[in-house]
Amino acid sequence: MTAAANLLAFLGLTTTLLLVWRQSWPARLPLFAAQSVLLAVLAAALAVLETAVAKLRLFRVPELLAGSFALALLSVTAVFLVP
Repeated sequence: MTAAANLLAFLGLTTTLLLVWRQSWPARLPLFAAQSVLLAVLAAALAVLETAVAKLRLFRVPELLAGSFALALLSVTAVFLVP
């Protein structure tokens, strides 16, 4: 919950800086709707980015398993060959 609130605050500040910076008060009113839309777009982009990064980690699992298998095979071989 804390991480979600922190992320929402960060994205809200980002959209405020992008849209509402140095605008007069009457000019800000239509920008609040645009800020909500931009906040949703940034949140969706962040979700896609985090999903892609998580999948990139999963693609490395076969390499790690092959390396660990090779080390295990080497150690078993060393146990039987070294007197």
